[in-house]
This record gives sequence, structure tokens and C-alpha cells, in this order.
Amino acid sequence: MKLTKTLMCASAAALMAIVSNEAQAVVINNSLYVPLNFKGTFAYVVAGGKIKTATFTSKQIVNYLGANYYTLPAGTQLAVGPGQDLYLVTKTAVIADLTLDGYASMSMNDLIDTEVNNSNGSYKYLEAGNTEFVFTSDDAEAFLDNEYAFALTGTYSYTENGSAVKSGYYNQSSSFNTKNLSGEGYNYKITESELPVSGSASGSASGKLPD
Repeated sequence: MKLTKTLMCASAAALMAIVSNEAQAVVINNSLYVPLNFKGTFAYVVAGGKIKTATFTSKQIVNYLGANYYTLPAGTQLAVGPGQDLYLVTKTAVIADLTLDGYASMSMNDLIDTEVNNSNGSYKYLEAGNTEFVFTSDDAEAFLDNEYAFALTGTYSYTENGSAVKSGYYNQSSSFNTKNLSGEGYNYKITESELPVSGSASGSASGKLPD
């Protein structure tokens, strides 16, 4: 089952700078949402000719949006869902579509892929290509008109496994990885100019979905 089909229909896979696989998949209305843990790194110059770094995480994104634009229940997480959109979700509900609202977007352009379909109905799919992740904390087109912003690109790999269909449902597991994200960003707490940003990302999830 091709990744783009999975993401554009009733299920999804993952993205941006990450630290662990502790986030758990959320199935809401027969769609799979993959919570994202990430860490982006801003580099900047300080007195004495030194370069320092500062990080920005998914928790900070959720906290900022919750403090300024949304009323968020406890446990709200950033996640990738249907259509490759980025969402704010809890374990039982979708709170907001951040891509539709203009705060964040992502894309995955697969350049190579392969799929093995087994005789029992299970399958394994792999792909690799280019990915992009964009975040603007205040939905402003110019980076400097936001308090936090970044646009990162890199390469990624994706693996998906699916079980045989039983009683109209199958189990899907998804794994996403990118280690070389880079680009530009802005952090108002550091400086009034754009900065280089680097990052890496990974995520994995599994859930039962309708055929």
C-alpha cells in the first residue's frame, strides 16, 4: 500500500526533528494519527566569536499555540494525519488541523519505492525521497513576523507493514526516519535575524484500520 495512498485516505505516517519513539499512535474516526516528538536546533553567534545552539521542540510548539490560539486539553500532541496535514490531537479527538489553519505543513516526495505482497494478504512497502517541514508560529508569511519559524528540507525513508484483512480490518505499522533536515529559521528570543536550523526526525506507530 503506497504511502501517499495511506496518508491521503484513512491513515497516516510521520515527521521533523525527533528524540524518541515514546509517542503512541491515535486512531480517530478510522484514521491513524502519528504523534511527533521533535527537536530543531538553532545556531547563533555570541560575544567572543563563539557559536551556540538552542533547541525548539514539539512540546514548545503545542504550548505556544495553546497559549495564543487554541484552547487545548491536557495531553494534546502534535501529529501527522490524513492528507499529510499536521494536527493537534488528543487520544480521542482532533483539536485542530494546523496545515488548514496556516501554522504548519509538511510534504513527502517519494523518489524510489518497492512493495512486496504476500500470498496471505499481508504486505511490506518501502520508499525514500525528499521531505519538507514548515512551521510559522503566528501564520505570518515572513519569518520575522512570527515569534518562531523554520523551513527545513532533507531526505527520508519510510517503511509500512500491513497484516492480512480479518473481519474487514487489518493492522498497519509505519516507520519514518530523516536524519539530515536543514534550512533557515527565526527565534525571537535569540536575535532579530534569520538563523541556520538543523534537525532530524523519526516516528513509528501501529493501529487497526478498516480495509
